[in-house]
Amino acid sequence: MANFSRDHLRFKLEGPVFPLPTPFTESGAVDLAALERYVDFLAGVGVPAIMSTIGTSRFNLLTNDEIKDVNATIAKAAKGRCVVILAGPLVGTTGVNVDFARHAEKVGADAYIAYFPERYYGEAAVLDFFKALTDAVSIGVMIHEMPMRSGYGGNQQYSLDLLDKLTDMPGLVGMKEECMDGGYAYLLHRRLSAKCGIIGAGSKRLFMRDFHAGAKAYLVGLGNFFPQVAKDFYAAMRAGQNDRAHAIVRAYEDPYFDVAVSLGWHLALKETMHLLGLMPAFERAPLPRLNDAQQTKLRDCVDKLGWRQRAPNHAAQV
Repeated sequence: MANFSRDHLRFKLEGPVFPLPTPFTESGAVDLAALERYVDFLAGVGVPAIMSTIGTSRFNLLTNDEIKDVNATIAKAAKGRCVVILAGPLVGTTGVNVDFARHAEKVGADAYIAYFPERYYGEAAVLDFFKALTDAVSIGVMIHEMPMRSGYGGNQQYSLDLLDKLTDMPGLVGMKEECMDGGYAYLLHRRLSAKCGIIGAGSKRLFMRDFHAGAKAYLVGLGNFFPQVAKDFYAAMRAGQNDRAHAIVRAYEDPYFDVAVSLGWHLALKETMHLLGLMPAFERAPLPRLNDAQQTKLRDCVDKLGWRQRAPNHAAQV
């Protein structure tokens, strides 16, 4: 049973949202015990929302049964302490997504987030896809709003008019914004933030850009290992303490991103979580782990920042 209503997701989804990497054992098996410990840590320090994603959660490397096991573990470990948003697979039919949405509802998720799995041949198919999901469950449904492949070549952005129609559906409560275009994202927040929950593209710096357009939630970056820092940053933004918010970005995000992004964000994120004792760094082939030289570069960055001497739930130090 959901702990947060559709209206909560639509109008009260605020603050940092935490994407969950899937941990693996050294042999490449899904490490559900490590995932449960990590979710318990996040929920225990009071994060507002967590989510599995098709990207950070490595769902492209998992079987459908493994995705369901990961989703069930997340919902169980959260114990109703925060909003739980669960994703489906990167590929699959409408029927497969309906099955995943029903499974998410059954295990206690508050929302199901779906990626439109086919090429774009017009609005009708997209509307029908999401209507089927909203009709199938009583929990909220969200859009993984990244450009769709076009059946006519290239990519097709979700138009603002299409998003308006989708979010008019009673059960469609919001989206993860991932349009890959800063100007367009700003317009999206301006037009839709009052009528649905929008999780902005990852990082504090992008949230600062979108906040003035009405953005209320964003996907964290280094918040995965320093959750209180993410919460402190958001509190500063809400309080109009722009100097403090900028100081947190400069002290934490800028120096870390300079290194981590250059090494490959998702790999560096999990490796950092490993350095700080939150999750094993193993990956599943063909996804590689950082090589020895890259691990050294990342470790040197973390040590230069003094992060291994700080508790994962420490308050922002600026």
